[in-house]
Amino acid sequence: ITGELSKDYHLFVKEVDGLGPGEYPTVTPGLAGISNYSSTDVTITTNAGGIRSVQFNTNRSTDARTFTIRVEDPADPTTYDDVKVKVEEGTVTITTYGIPYLGEEITLSGTNTDSDTTYLFLTGPGLATDGVKLSDVAVAVEDGNPSTFTSVVVDVGYPETPHWSYRWNTSDIGQILNSGNYTVYAAAEPRSRDNVSDVKYAATDIQLKLPSVTVATSSTTVARGDDLMISGDVTGYP
Repeated sequence: ITGELSKDYHLFVKEVDGLGPGEYPTVTPGLAGISNYSSTDVTITTNAGGIRSVQFNTNRSTDARTFTIRVEDPADPTTYDDVKVKVEEGTVTITTYGIPYLGEEITLSGTNTDSDTTYLFLTGPGLATDGVKLSDVAVAVEDGNPSTFTSVVVDVGYPETPHWSYRWNTSDIGQILNSGNYTVYAAAEPRSRDNVSDVKYAATDIQLKLPSVTVATSSTTVARGDDLMISGDVTGYP
């Protein structure tokens, strides 16, 4: 906010019909230059340079819409300025990198603009229907119980969009998996597969394969003293 030097101004979020108190962006409490505090309506005092910065917070209760924030001279409300701020719903994404062979490390990463933690779990053949903990597939996830999920803190300092990343070591997961088609879920809250549709989430299918070794010879018979060529192929091993 830029105005006269060391002057009081009225700063507020304009009301929207039908919205409750918890659905607005809110002024961060305890900021310098703020008085007569209310979450959406404050008095701000510019500094000796005639400026003041004010931070607003949002959360999952904040309504996804465009809000108008107004600053005005309390002595003359016709002297004012508005700024419009669009609040959007958060999203979660997931991608995979690496060779999908059992025993190898697979990197899972994505974005999460809906929460500070991403909760990962796995579904697939032979596993609990609602999903299992990615880092220990012997543990079935419990809806609403974070300890049963693989939790990854979201890096909010990541350039552009809050980012998360997890290196999944498939050789150290508490139980041997079989080859087959699996699905990895990333959710904004610790929700099991039956309830994940209630929150922001993303999922990716991954086909895990068993490592293999093949070998062949140039001939099934060879004369004594002749060369025998042996060739093979290795997949899924370091």
